[in-house]
Amino acid sequence: MSIIKQVSSIIAAVAITFAIGTGTVHGGNNRNGTITHNGLVWLEYSGCLEAMTWDDATARIKNLAQGQCGLSDSSKTGDWRLPTKEELLALYRNYRQLISVRSDPYWSSSTSGSLAWAVAVHRNMPFVTTKDSRYYVWPVRAEK
Repeated sequence: MSIIKQVSSIIAAVAITFAIGTGTVHGGNNRNGTITHNGLVWLEYSGCLEAMTWDDATARIKNLAQGQCGLSDSSKTGDWRLPTKEELLALYRNYRQLISVRSDPYWSSSTSGSLAWAVAVHRNMPFVTTKDSRYYVWPVRAEK
C-alpha cells in the first residue's frame, strides 16, 4: 500500500472514529481533546486521570475543565461527570481507536446501594464493587 493510501486511511479512521456496522456515524474526533460518541462528549485521553476511589472520582471530575488533560474545548468546571455503566459498555466496539484505554476498569456513576459499578471496557465486563476500590476515571459530558 502506498504511503498516500496509508495516510488517507489513517485520516479517514480519525475523522470517523465511531462508525457502526450500518454505516451510520455516531461520533468522531473533535480535535479539542474530546471524542463524540452517541451524542456524548468523552475525554479523548482516557488515561489522563489516575486510579482513585469512587468518591474521589466523582469529586475530581467536577473540577475538570479546559486546559487540563489536553482539553481545548471551552469546557468549564462542573461540565463533566462519570459515565453510566451502559455508556461505558457502549464504547466496547471501538475502544481500540481511543487514546490510552487502560486494561484496568473504569468507574461508572451507576450504583447499587453502597456499591458502585465499574467496567473493564477492553473486555466489555461490568461488575459491582466497593466504592473504596481504586479504578480509573473516564469523564463524559453532554454536547454543547
